[in-house]
Amino acid sequence: MEKILWSGEHLGAYLWDRKGRGAEVSLYKVVWSPEGTGTIAFIRFSAQTGLNTLDGIYTDKKEVLDYMTSYVLKKGKPLDNIVNTVSFPVYDALCERENNLPSSIVERIVVENNLLEIQWHGLNDLKYYKPEKSERLPVRYCYLAGLVDNAEIYVKRELVLRSEFKSSSNENSSSAFVGLSEIWFEN
Repeated sequence: MEKILWSGEHLGAYLWDRKGRGAEVSLYKVVWSPEGTGTIAFIRFSAQTGLNTLDGIYTDKKEVLDYMTSYVLKKGKPLDNIVNTVSFPVYDALCERENNLPSSIVERIVVENNLLEIQWHGLNDLKYYKPEKSERLPVRYCYLAGLVDNAEIYVKRELVLRSEFKSSSNENSSSAFVGLSEIWFEN
């Protein structure tokens, strides 16, 4: 029998504008792990946004963060992925979700006097994936995932970045996705 490492959701928003302003968000909503449930958000802003003081790892359960970062993500993500390169401070945060699928998911991360909000709108092309090989990594995974029509990042309720993916006018390197029902198995 295969060992299940974790299950839950993985949402991503890697948004850039034409002025070099950008942000990367890799958010894990862990529904099951040996350490329980919790949310982990890896967030990094480009220098052009002036928001680098918000770079960090945000979590509502430190034990889940420790398990995922010290063991699971090191096995299941390439070394150059944001989850293995970020050495920012860890923030104890309140993580809330407004789930209106398939029209939108809104994640709110509250820490001290800051409110970060990431929004994914218009899930489309939902597909089930069960890759045979997981990029030469010692894990296998399966998930239900899809692209989104647009994604937005707000800081203190002010829009910082927005990318639209429905039209062909998205000429920057932005991407966004919603990974639902994700399960990782140890090989």
